[in-house]
Amino acid sequence: MEVFTNNYGSQPIQSSKMPLERFLGRVAILTGSTQGIGLATARRLGQEGCKVIISSRRQENVDKAVKHLTKEGIEACGITANQRIKEDRQKFLKLASEKYGGFDHVFISAGVSPHRGSLLTVTEEQFDRIFDTNLKSNFQFIQECVPYMEKRGGGSIVTNSTAGVYGVTAAVIGKVCKYCIVKLQQMCISKRYR
Repeated sequence: MEVFTNNYGSQPIQSSKMPLERFLGRVAILTGSTQGIGLATARRLGQEGCKVIISSRRQENVDKAVKHLTKEGIEACGITANQRIKEDRQKFLKLASEKYGGFDHVFISAGVSPHRGSLLTVTEEQFDRIFDTNLKSNFQFIQECVPYMEKRGGGSIVTNSTAGVYGVTAAVIGKVCKYCIVKLQQMCISKRYR
């Protein structure tokens, strides 16, 4: 069992070196994936044979994470992309399409929590930023990913939220965003495949 610590220096993360290959030949794209849960997910997918394309808003984070993953023998590349910006999302999808002929899995982990403190002191600008990033851009990205995935016969889309670590404001707003994105995913799937 190998043990490494996450970027925050908290609890060690354990992983097995079992030769699993359930994602062999598959491609995954991951937003917000240069640290924490996003990076751990990219790492695990890669350990199981998946080619991974990670993203972050900062190039230095992308470079560091790609270096970390490739050092472990994982086929990985990365791109700077802000999930809220349509052009960045399109650039991300284009990279996956050109480099690997598409993708099979999407892991959406990008999110923001720009306010610390009481729910009563959240500004309209902060509220809009949370919903634009954590809900609206997730939904838009899902819409943009599905046609690519259908060309490859389907796949999976997973959204991630850890807003609870930031206190009551982020927890409340984050839970609302998470509930909304889950319901939107369910509506998209039921409308598309029924």
